[in-house]
Amino acid sequence: VVYARKHDAGHTIIVDHGNGWLSVYHRLEHMFVTPSDRRPGGGIKVHGGDVLGYLAASGAGPLLPLRFELYRRELDDYDPVDPLRFIRRWRALSWGGPAQLSGA
Repeated sequence: VVYARKHDAGHTIIVDHGNGWLSVYHRLEHMFVTPSDRRPGGGIKVHGGDVLGYLAASGAGPLLPLRFELYRRELDDYDPVDPLRFIRRWRALSWGGPAQLSGA
């Protein structure tokens, strides 16, 4: 995790997966990684299956949907990538359990 902050519309977490890939999660209600978790000289270490945060599940107000973004580094910039092609593949491999956001 290279970024984890609270904003007006919820929490935002950015995960650097290595090999030029970043995933961004916006509008989280609860975040289980914080800037205080940072390692010296680096980000917050997470592993596949680690829960990063949850979306709101209450009926107390309007629920903003998760905003998920995926980026691939090309030369000196990050280009957006359509995450649906990966989500469809992940769902086909295994899908079950509660809706959680996990790193790696």
